[in-house]
Amino acid sequence: MSRIVDFYLGEIEDTEGRNIEDIWAWSHSEHGNDVLESAHDYIQWIFPLREQSNFNADAPLITDEDVAAWKADPLLRGRLVRSTSMFLKFLGLELFGPQIRDWPNDMDWQVARNVSFKEREHLWSNPNHNWLRISRMLGSLMLLGMPNLAKAIYKELSQLRQEGYASENSFSYWRKAVGEI
Repeated sequence: MSRIVDFYLGEIEDTEGRNIEDIWAWSHSEHGNDVLESAHDYIQWIFPLREQSNFNADAPLITDEDVAAWKADPLLRGRLVRSTSMFLKFLGLELFGPQIRDWPNDMDWQVARNVSFKEREHLWSNPNHNWLRISRMLGSLMLLGMPNLAKAIYKELSQLRQEGYASENSFSYWRKAVGEI
């Protein structure tokens, strides 16, 4: 197996000594230590791409074999959904969809603002590194065989953009990531 598949399956740690379950357990509380905001080297592990990151050169890159593994393995896809759900909650959004056991591939998903959106609204007020993270998440979902999930997120991002929560420049990257250009 590859490093990224092994990491996603919980068999190895990232270069900082964290396993995926550690990252899933991180806080993103408005009043606590917001690790998802302050750590800058995890996003490349939970949303891998084919291109090397400018911010984390140690993160593994996705290969054709990795893409095939994700498309063939419901456990990997389920764990990717868990990473996506975690990151969306950090952003003040919520993922709704079928139970993992009910879907063999990508299914219909919905994304909406959650009860903490107002607390997390500062993440949407000005361009910031989280908007780059959103681009990475969308690109990774598309690459790893979850286009319906990426497009459900994009649909909510489109609504947020219409309400003035994201710049047109950032939104153009999100549009490109899901193939809407």
